[in-house]
Amino acid sequence: MIAFPGAEQQRRRLAGWPKSALLMIGSAVVLWTAWIFPAAADTKRVVLLFDERPGLPGMAAVEAGFVNWLTSHLSDRLEVYHEAMDLSRFGTTAYRTRLREFLQAKYADKKIDLAVAVMGPALDFLLDNAEAIFPGVPILFCGVDKREIAGRSLPPHVSGIFLRRMFKPTVQVALELHPDVRHIVVVAAASSTRASNCDAPSTSIARVHHTASVASLGT
Repeated sequence: MIAFPGAEQQRRRLAGWPKSALLMIGSAVVLWTAWIFPAAADTKRVVLLFDERPGLPGMAAVEAGFVNWLTSHLSDRLEVYHEAMDLSRFGTTAYRTRLREFLQAKYADKKIDLAVAVMGPALDFLLDNAEAIFPGVPILFCGVDKREIAGRSLPPHVSGIFLRRMFKPTVQVALELHPDVRHIVVVAAASSTRASNCDAPSTSIARVHHTASVASLGT
């Protein structure tokens, strides 16, 4: 078996990432919402916009942690709305236009206090359409690699925590468990955002395992 330096520590670090990430996101959310929500007894309305289906394990963990932080740290009455935009599977211009029109009509009579973009495609969608759907509403994002919005400037009312996806530790653990691997395929959605992320793990694999062939596959 391949013994990569610090492999056990890498496994522990990977196992603890969701909890650490939620703690960081939750702390930022509390500070951000405490600033934008004036002290009042009015009900506060927050919309969570997911690029994927919220039922997926990673999305479900982020959603649960986010809502728990809000409800436990804010004394205001809170209404949380969820939108699964499924942009990785339905990303055509026509679909995005209809999605914008649907959300615009749905929330026309609701006073939304905060819109939260979970992952890069959701932020990208809000940067293009938020003024039509949630005019003047602050936007918070999480789960976004800064490289995903390269070349785009963020307006003053948009804020969040950037992350940097590091694939090398995962690759090292996987190769320790399967040292005889000869062919590796990286599978990612075919959207431009996810397709660009396909290059990073491929590069990491090539650096760690020089003898395995690496291919990228867009779904």
